[in-house]
Amino acid sequence: MNRTREDFCRTLLDDQPQKALDPETLAERFVRYFDVPARPSMEQLKALLKRTGFGEVSGSRHMDAKGIHYSSPNGGYDIHYREDLWEGTQDYSVIHETYEIIYETLCEMESGSPPDRKVCTQAERFAAAVLMQPRAFEPLALEWGLDVLKLQQAFRCSYASVSIRLAEVLRNPPLMVVLYAREDERDSENGNGPSDLRVKVARRTRGFGTPRGFPICGERGGIPRGGRPIPPGSLAEQAARYGTARYAQYGNYAALARPVIRQGKLTRVVVVAVPEDAASVLGPQMVASDMPGRRRKPIAAAAAVGPW
Repeated sequence: MNRTREDFCRTLLDDQPQKALDPETLAERFVRYFDVPARPSMEQLKALLKRTGFGEVSGSRHMDAKGIHYSSPNGGYDIHYREDLWEGTQDYSVIHETYEIIYETLCEMESGSPPDRKVCTQAERFAAAVLMQPRAFEPLALEWGLDVLKLQQAFRCSYASVSIRLAEVLRNPPLMVVLYAREDERDSENGNGPSDLRVKVARRTRGFGTPRGFPICGERGGIPRGGRPIPPGSLAEQAARYGTARYAQYGNYAALARPVIRQGKLTRVVVVAVPEDAASVLGPQMVASDMPGRRRKPIAAAAAVGPW
């Protein structure tokens, strides 16, 4: 018997109505209920959503939003994504719309009323959890040394989504991940230095503690927070300035900063840090970034200017 959108939503209301819209819980149940592949393609998403009564998915060039949906006269929904977007963004947009459809269906079933609030933030988290499922994401994250760049390519999600997901899924070892990017990523062609990069993601997992010292906080100290620039003297600044990866162990943690270069332009810097006794976890990423070796003792900020 084919499972449908209505069946799924009725199950949610019967089992845990108070948690029906929690993005992480909902994603887990959605994946299990509909047997979603670990890394679904657009064709698989289209087939799944059509088969289960969510609706027809198609691309369009005549829209401003990344994705939209509306009720279909034949039942279900028509779901559209922008064809001129990167393929990963298209996948993300379709799953985003899927969450909103679930929300609308639950509202209709529970109260007969249309939705009364915006759920874009929850829809984004749901999409990330469906496209980066723990069963696939965690093993690869560990195998690849917490390599955000490689995970971004494999799961076809944004650097920000991958960075956040790393902190959501990984529990051992504790970690901190910081992503620096421009507020408008289209401005990358107007500059090639670190001065206009700002913290877009800064997440720590339980057990990592408060970072101190130059690798993460720079010469002046101060924990990276949303909107702040790259700290002077930090590994992130060095990676941005020289265009190569930078690694250091300092203050009981090990940190690796890597620049993202596209068409010869600096677009982002990703910093991942773990406790010093878990530094070996970063090893595969250091190999992938062509780092010939690594220092094992704390080093002065002024000395941390070359790849190792």
